[in-house]
Amino acid sequence: MSISQGIQFLKSRGINLFHAFDTPDIAGIIGNAVPDLDLNPYPTTVLTAHAGFKFWQSMKQAGIQGDDPVDQYSVLLAQEYAERFLNCEAKILYPSDYPISLMSIGEKAGWNYVTPMGISIHPSYGTWFAYRTLFLVKTQLTPTPRLVAEHPCESCMDKPCQTVCPSGAVTEIGSFNLETCARYRIRDDSPCSYQCQSRNICPVGAQYRYVPEQMKYHYRRSRNTMKRYFGSGAGN
Repeated sequence: MSISQGIQFLKSRGINLFHAFDTPDIAGIIGNAVPDLDLNPYPTTVLTAHAGFKFWQSMKQAGIQGDDPVDQYSVLLAQEYAERFLNCEAKILYPSDYPISLMSIGEKAGWNYVTPMGISIHPSYGTWFAYRTLFLVKTQLTPTPRLVAEHPCESCMDKPCQTVCPSGAVTEIGSFNLETCARYRIRDDSPCSYQCQSRNICPVGAQYRYVPEQMKYHYRRSRNTMKRYFGSGAGN
């Protein structure tokens, strides 16, 4: 089977972003997070992401269960891709407990720009994309060219993400106030509990907005994390 067939396999499951790196080009980022890992047997590192709702639908159709079906399905796809199309195993770096800087690697792929909302934006898919896997393989793949595009926020004149945010946490790029956002989100009466109004109003990639079930799943998980750091929200 060809490399292109493998990429098409991933796309058919909703993994619509794929980037192959020469491992030495990102060895510094990986080494900072996993200093004891020998990278020499792995000439290629693959970064994948999903955009939109096809991945979610594919995961549901596959009947994946568990506490974190998204990560579980992502790993299964990476492993199947490597075994079927590269005839090798995938050494999974993400999702894992390794503190890998996915945003730094995403920047090298040309996928990642920082928004006033403090999250990443893709030039085509907007904020409706998420990193799914980072893995090493022992097969040498041709490196993927870096995506070259303008920062989507720089041509946005109205900045609706700033004006619609009810907490006031969204201002300029690089000035997002996470604590203000988090304390507002964990309030019992917060309209931002399971959605972000700033994210919803962003015009970039709006057609890839997550389906409601998918959105609620991700926002519930992030809100629970915020509760652990900033309090229960009860009575706020």
